[in-house]
Amino acid sequence: MQKMNYLGLDGRALMMLKLIHECGSVTQAAQMLGVNQSTVSHGLERVRGLLGDPLFVKAGRNVVPTERMDALMPMVEDLLQTLALIGEPASFDPSTATNRFVIDCRDEDHNLLIPSVIKRLRQEAPGVTLRCRLSHRHEVASLVDGEADLLFTPLPPPDSHEFVAQTLFKDEFVVFYDPKTREAPDTLEKYIAASHANMLISADETTFIDRALAELGHKRQTVYSAPSFNALAATLPGTDLIATMPRKLICAGVKSGLASCKCPVPVVDVGINAIWHIRNRTSPAHKWLRDLVVSEAQARFGGWY
Repeated sequence: MQKMNYLGLDGRALMMLKLIHECGSVTQAAQMLGVNQSTVSHGLERVRGLLGDPLFVKAGRNVVPTERMDALMPMVEDLLQTLALIGEPASFDPSTATNRFVIDCRDEDHNLLIPSVIKRLRQEAPGVTLRCRLSHRHEVASLVDGEADLLFTPLPPPDSHEFVAQTLFKDEFVVFYDPKTREAPDTLEKYIAASHANMLISADETTFIDRALAELGHKRQTVYSAPSFNALAATLPGTDLIATMPRKLICAGVKSGLASCKCPVPVVDVGINAIWHIRNRTSPAHKWLRDLVVSEAQARFGGWY
């Protein structure tokens, strides 16, 4: 079999494949590239010849990718990201930059860090824009696809060389309650006897608190599960419920009149990590963003702890 001349592929051909794959249309891809349809058609035929595969086949008025094309897309996107880094300036001047950054995070992490990050951006990089999106805590696909620059999560990165992580701060779990409706659950006996509310991050309804109690031979009664820590804090006032939550993340809950006490169950602190894809490790713009986020976390929390 004749070996493929991979040097016949270039950045424009890769972008063409990406756009056709996304749009399902040669015509739309041509419009997005600013060329006529025949140019894209000829380019596609050339790449088909190089790769020895149809890549896309007709399906009504659109085209659909072949199995080979679907398999190639992650590599195509990774190569385009690499090419973008090659074309990036060797230095980064925030005062004149017009970059757009994307951070995936939870509401709680957003409220702790992003307001101060935005203030720095407006002062140091007025032309830079930032989009924050609600994350699902363990979703790193957006980093792989290049859709997001950073992910804030309490979970460690996957066991892969693709990702780099840095702890922004650590938080301790304490027990929150409404002091107007109940006394502090500050002993193990009071804690077990109380009605609990919690926050679930997966379909598994057994949390690390339940597992820690089970090791001690105890079980708690959970009567409510909230979609987020903020929602959990908003539910407690006026009830006899208690909730074990990170202290720093529930600053808004404290303002609503909640009190807290030390958790009588031995649990480890939670670390909030910033995770990014290794392809961005040497990018001046990305490094500037990472350094800004880390410095704000250190300034706000006196270091990582």
